[in-house]
Amino acid sequence: EFVKTMIAAAGLSIEDSEDAGFADVPADAWFAPYVNAAVEAGIVQGADKSDKFRPTDSVTRAEAVKIALNTFEISAEDYLEPAASFTDMEGHWAKDLVTAAYNLSIVDGQGGAKDKFDPNAPIARSAVAKIAA
Repeated sequence: EFVKTMIAAAGLSIEDSEDAGFADVPADAWFAPYVNAAVEAGIVQGADKSDKFRPTDSVTRAEAVKIALNTFEISAEDYLEPAASFTDMEGHWAKDLVTAAYNLSIVDGQGGAKDKFDPNAPIARSAVAKIAA
């Protein structure tokens, strides 16, 4: 559902996308064209460099930020100042991505907090709406 939302927000077509070849994305699944288009556009890739996409797994807040920045071709390096004050992002793989998204007002702290992002929590629908806006 998140990938579908990002494809729609970016105005990308799902027509004529080639099968991405994920073992867990049946060609007749409602989400297959969205996954295929997202892979083709370079927005997403397989889970852990495998032949799986994990379409039924929850998307974490950090993963959502990465997908959103990829969707809109935003380079995190251009938006790292000022540094975000999320204490739970130190050493996290998505620290720079989250800082950039925060500076662009794409995301907020978890529950409106200024010091916590909670990167491994599932993304809430309200946060998806903010990202897609």
